[in-house]
Amino acid sequence: MLKFKFFLKFYFFWLFLFFINRVIFFIFYFKSFKNIKIHETLQIVPNSISLDLSFISYVASIVFLLILLGFILSSFKIELFINKIVNFFIVSMILFTNIVSAGEICLYKEWETKLNYTALSHLKQPSEVFLTASNIDYLIFSFYILVSIIVIRFYFYNIKIHFKFQKNTFKSIVKKIVFAPLILGVFFYFIRGGLQS
Repeated sequence: MLKFKFFLKFYFFWLFLFFINRVIFFIFYFKSFKNIKIHETLQIVPNSISLDLSFISYVASIVFLLILLGFILSSFKIELFINKIVNFFIVSMILFTNIVSAGEICLYKEWETKLNYTALSHLKQPSEVFLTASNIDYLIFSFYILVSIIVIRFYFYNIKIHFKFQKNTFKSIVKKIVFAPLILGVFFYFIRGGLQS
C-alpha cells in the first residue's frame, strides 16, 4: 500500500513539475502567445499528457525495478544502497528535466524553436556554447538552479519514502511473481503513449 501511495504521489509530482515548466516558458514568451486563441493555448497541457506520462513511466519503471531488486536481495546493506540509488536517480532526472527546460527557453529566444537534434549537436563543442551565451541565458540557468533546489527539497520532504526490504517468505515471493509483471505492464502501457490509443 505504501509503495502504491509513493508511485501515485510520484506521478502527480512529475506532472506538476512539467506543468510548472510550461507555465514558466509561457511567462517568458507571453508576447509570442498573444495572437494565439486562448482555447488553443489551454490545449497545450492536455495534448502533452501522453508524452509526460511516457517520460514519468520510464523513470518510474527504473525506480520500480531497483525496488524489486532490493526485495529480491533483502538485506540491510542492500536496503541502504537501493534507497540511495533511487534518490540519486530521481534527483538526477529532476536536474536533467530542468536543464532541458532552461535550454529550451534560451534556444527559443535565439531560434524560435524548442530543443532538437541541431541544437543538441552544438553540445559537441561546449566551449562555443558558453562563449555565445548571453547574460540573460546565465540568469535563466541560475533561475532554474533555484527552481531545482526547491523541487528537490519538496521531493525529499513530501514524496520520498525509505523502502524497507523484509526477509522473503513464500507468500511475498508469490506476490512479487504475480504483481511485478502487471505493474511493469502498466508502466509499459503509458510508455507507449497508452492514452493516445
